[in-house]
Amino acid sequence: MKLRWFVLVLLLAVLAAVPVGAQEAAVAECVTDYDAAVDYFPDKVESEYAIGWEVEYFNSYKVVDVLTPFPGATEADALQYVLVQCGTPAPEGYDDATVLEIPSGDVIALGTSYIPQLNELGLLDHLIGLDSLAFVSTPEVLEMIAGGELIEVGSGTSINVESVLDAEPSLLLTFIYSSDDINTHPALVEAGVPVVVASDYIEASPLGQAEWIKFTALFYNAEATANAVFDEKADAY
Repeated sequence: MKLRWFVLVLLLAVLAAVPVGAQEAAVAECVTDYDAAVDYFPDKVESEYAIGWEVEYFNSYKVVDVLTPFPGATEADALQYVLVQCGTPAPEGYDDATVLEIPSGDVIALGTSYIPQLNELGLLDHLIGLDSLAFVSTPEVLEMIAGGELIEVGSGTSINVESVLDAEPSLLLTFIYSSDDINTHPALVEAGVPVVVASDYIEASPLGQAEWIKFTALFYNAEATANAVFDEKADAY
């Protein structure tokens, strides 16, 4: 009995030592009592093999840089995303960046390469649309298609911008091929769609490509899951 009481007291002491805000941040989608001193991202990722992206953490936001958004990209072509925890103030000084609130909600993926990432992160329930429904092989997504749960928005010059806008995604994952790309990316950005460019296809190594699951996880505060999934793949590789 004394041992049980000792364990209980010890557990309470540990919990008391952790700021309340930090405890809540692990489970709450939005911060309801903002504290600038609290680190709202207790789980973090870093790029070990991928060379196309990097992230810097601050207490209530993340600064994510896509260093090579397309083949042959220069430093001037890099894209920056500032991911602000819902319920906290957006930082100043990022006028040239795309500022997004996280965790993200509904997502449209313009490419099947994003499907395994969303699946392994447990985020398929956020998927609402794809560029094409014809090339899907993931059983769970095939079931969603059969149930009429996903929309098809097209890609390139055939992208249906109106369908994308009607769906109101909080995130749209896509890729580009050059700085003067005239297809999907510019039209969506101009329309005000929250577009994020993911260039995993440029990575030269298998582990570099696989590590982009951490990039996707950043938008959903799913770093812990991404680390676990990637570590298992790295070990197996």
